[in-house]
Amino acid sequence: MMEHPFDDALAAYALDALDRDEAAFIERHLADCTRCRAEVATLRETTAMLALAVPQVAPPPAMRSRVLQRALAAPDAPASPSSRVPTVAPTSPRATPPSVAAEPRAASRAPWFAAAACAVLAAGLGAAWSAERAERASLAAALARGDSIMSTQALALDARDSLLARVLGPEVETVTLAATGEAPSMRLFFDRTGGVLVLSARRLPPAAAGRTYQLWGIDPAGRAVGLGLFNTSEAGAAVLSLQVASDARFVVSAVTEEPEGGSPQPTSTPFLIGSWADSE
Repeated sequence: MMEHPFDDALAAYALDALDRDEAAFIERHLADCTRCRAEVATLRETTAMLALAVPQVAPPPAMRSRVLQRALAAPDAPASPSSRVPTVAPTSPRATPPSVAAEPRAASRAPWFAAAACAVLAAGLGAAWSAERAERASLAAALARGDSIMSTQALALDARDSLLARVLGPEVETVTLAATGEAPSMRLFFDRTGGVLVLSARRLPPAAAGRTYQLWGIDPAGRAVGLGLFNTSEAGAAVLSLQVASDARFVVSAVTEEPEGGSPQPTSTPFLIGSWADSE
């Protein structure tokens, strides 16, 4: 079995840079040598990767004409006999193709060391770029979450400030509704300039299933006007705003428990009642 060719011979074969006789010599060796077949496969794979590791740049328009002019102007140079590999493979165990042994081995490896270095550099730059892109995406997602939280908090603060303005304004009328029995309490804040009535209930158990609470206003003529429906939380609290005509005049407000959906007129005895006259 013949000795392994130098690495530069395998590299030239992987690049299809050998003539027919030289390529035939390498192919006869590859038929029996697993190590060199693997080396050629690796070299071809590295060559393909290097082609994709650099940006593609279009050549200048004038390059083609310059190359053709130089090719036509160059004299034909016959191939040197020493550059040919004998058709018959060497019989000596140590024999190597003359063209393969003609140049120093270390010098012929330099282009492949440079190519390998370029491949490593390209891989490193690609990994760094991917890591930076992932970090930027993570930061963008965190900023988006922060903006969403701040937006939600800003809306909650705006709603709170608006409600406080309705309750604390100097023109706001207030009435307290006391329970006829135990414990629940309610306060109403009527802002006539905006036509908004704010209801605040405490210690009022939620209405039963299929039932709801209804707030009423009793005008000077004794007519009951439904002002809105509500229910309380499990803790017995409720705060809500109701739209009411700004010119409405009520003597009394009351709360009854009604069927779900409310009633046009009270169907039960009010359990919370308060007089607007007490607020003047």
